[in-house]
Amino acid sequence: LTIDGIDYANAVFCDWSPLAPEQITLAEQGALDENAYDAWKGAGSPAEEIPITYRAEYTRLVFSSLAKRLLLEEAEELGLQPVSDESEVLWGEQDGVQLLLLRQDKQVLVVRYRGREDLRERLELFRTALDTKRE
Repeated sequence: LTIDGIDYANAVFCDWSPLAPEQITLAEQGALDENAYDAWKGAGSPAEEIPITYRAEYTRLVFSSLAKRLLLEEAEELGLQPVSDESEVLWGEQDGVQLLLLRQDKQVLVVRYRGREDLRERLELFRTALDTKRE
């Protein structure tokens, strides 16, 4: 999608492997291209003009133990912390980008988001996306 010369880089990717038969990635770049983002950052990053971007990576694995290991490896690598008392929901922030990891049985969802919303306030939305009936 290109509007006014800006490529919004919206994309959907699907893949699979024998141990992860379902892998889906959704990505959307916000209203600023990288050159405009640098100018925005240099202008003091006005909050009313935050360029919203996100990347959501969904993986369904064959075994729940693999999903748990994937969650723990990602969390350790990114320095994420559990949200309240939930060990299966992890959150962190790096350079203005929020990271949220959720695991439910054999499913893992990784969300990277830059914008005004606090992902921790939208946990029910993400839990709904990880419906355990999905097989």
